[in-house]
Amino acid sequence: MKKSKKEKFGDILNKEMLKFKNQKELKKYYEEKYNRGGYEKGYTLHGVNISNIYHKERQKSALKFLEPKKDEIILDAGCGDGKLTLKISKKCKKIYGADITKNAFKKAKTKAPKNLLFKEMNIENLNFKNKNFDKIVCVETLEHVLHPKKVMKEFYRVLKPKGSLVLTYPTVNTSTITKLEIKTKIGKYFPISEHLTEWDYKELINILKKNKFTLKKSEGIVLDLGKLTKLKLFSKKIMYIITNFQLSVRKFPRNSMFVSLLLEKT
Repeated sequence: MKKSKKEKFGDILNKEMLKFKNQKELKKYYEEKYNRGGYEKGYTLHGVNISNIYHKERQKSALKFLEPKKDEIILDAGCGDGKLTLKISKKCKKIYGADITKNAFKKAKTKAPKNLLFKEMNIENLNFKNKNFDKIVCVETLEHVLHPKKVMKEFYRVLKPKGSLVLTYPTVNTSTITKLEIKTKIGKYFPISEHLTEWDYKELINILKKNKFTLKKSEGIVLDLGKLTKLKLFSKKIMYIITNFQLSVRKFPRNSMFVSLLLEKT
């Protein structure tokens, strides 16, 4: 596992990308991370946890697209702390929360109702039978796995015919304005160290289509304003104004920092 000397487990914004040799190394990293509080720290600006704001909006969007029903069996793939899994459990017949390390959902497990089962599991190899789930939700996870295309194949295998996949992903903005800013060095691309894949919106959709998923709906979560985002640094008030505006514009997924997708098994 390769990481910056300055890296802290609550800080995922580092110039040097993490690299893992195998699944064992990946699992160890996340075990240590959740032992240190997981993603509670995140990116903070003016004393406000911006990462937490984005996180809640991604979950909110995913839950809206998921529309869980009382007769459905659902998988929360890469459930993390299990908070979203707990919310969904109130609206479905049965739900499984799967994550690579069990200490991620340790607290949530103590609150789990009878219809919720947490499983320590690598989502690249799901220990479920074929055509088992009505729906799968995967929030902030696909970018953290070693082989995302293998995950997609597993999702296809365990979903029932016409089953739904709800996915959120941090897309790379490849709009003309962004390209121009980077080319003229007005703006600078800043990767998130934990993200092992980085696709733009078009790439993501094409990969999902190749894995036999049809796009039904999509929306942007955080509109990318490019260099204008730097205005957030001036004051807390300006930061809130810009952040709220970015979160309010959902019609341009191609030009957003995060997207939410509703897909159907073809």
